[in-house]
Amino acid sequence: MFYYSAIKAYSLDLRERVVAACQTGLTQPVVAAQFSVPRSFVAKLLRRQRTSGNVSALPSGRSPAPRLDAAALVQLTPCLRRLLHERQWQNEDTVRKPRLPGAGSPRR
Repeated sequence: MFYYSAIKAYSLDLRERVVAACQTGLTQPVVAAQFSVPRSFVAKLLRRQRTSGNVSALPSGRSPAPRLDAAALVQLTPCLRRLLHERQWQNEDTVRKPRLPGAGSPRR
């Protein structure tokens, strides 16, 4: 089986060294090559340091907690299924049937 591993953030030490190297006057592509990081990382890191003064990694994103607990989902599921079923029946009556060739008014 193949398991995905979480991508780890660059260390705070590396981030600080990248910013320090850029402040010495080196260009972003040179700093990126020197530390083996993408140039986009250097650009974003410098922007973040310039706007917030912070170069530490952002917290990892997690999905929000569900708004409904398990008991509420158990009660809601049959209602949603019934509603979906009713809508399918309503839509079935309003769907246009394809016209057969030669039926209806003649084409110009």
